[in-house]
Amino acid sequence: MSIAHWPPAERPREKMLAHGPGALSDAELLAILLRTGSHGRNAVDLGRELLTRSGSLTRLLATPFETLRQLPGLGQVKALQFQASLEVARRMLREGLQSGCMLDSPARVRDYLRLTLQDMSRERFVCLFLDAAHRLIGTRIMFEGTLTQTCAYPREIVRAALDVHAAAVIVAHNHPSGIPAPSAADLALTRQLGDGLALMEVRLLDHFIVAGDTVYSLAEGGHM
Repeated sequence: MSIAHWPPAERPREKMLAHGPGALSDAELLAILLRTGSHGRNAVDLGRELLTRSGSLTRLLATPFETLRQLPGLGQVKALQFQASLEVARRMLREGLQSGCMLDSPARVRDYLRLTLQDMSRERFVCLFLDAAHRLIGTRIMFEGTLTQTCAYPREIVRAALDVHAAAVIVAHNHPSGIPAPSAADLALTRQLGDGLALMEVRLLDHFIVAGDTVYSLAEGGHM
């Protein structure tokens, strides 16, 4: 049934106007973005189908563009709208990290890393460079790898930290396998990087591993 024939209180837009976006289900939020359904399905039905296919809202929005645009009921315009929504969320989180001490908002750091690295098909190694007050100066994807591993070079990370006059660094990479436990190579790299940065009087605050919905902290795990 077309959403136009639903009772007004059940329509996503009217519900959002009356109660705010927090009152909407994931499928209803997607319906707001989609605007229209496809092939006899209304926008809410299409949203439910996309969520079932992808497994979660975050995974759906993090799907690579070329894959996203080929999902039934989407196409190029709607895929671009989804990617734009995810980028807005990333930028909002990044602005928050730039305005305050990152150590005061560990949940926000995890959310930012999750949105940046979750569901990547290949490993990526990201550096977050901080000033003396532990505010975010900038982020940089330093290295990209294969399906199973990436090669991170401490010397390049140290050089990048000095280039932006960072006082501290947080690093993170993803495990496409979905297993968050650090490997022996992860632990060795963390030690080498910490030692190299310390020589330049730059602190390595943490090394995070993003695996699906899990963000593992090596510092909290006692590995630093």
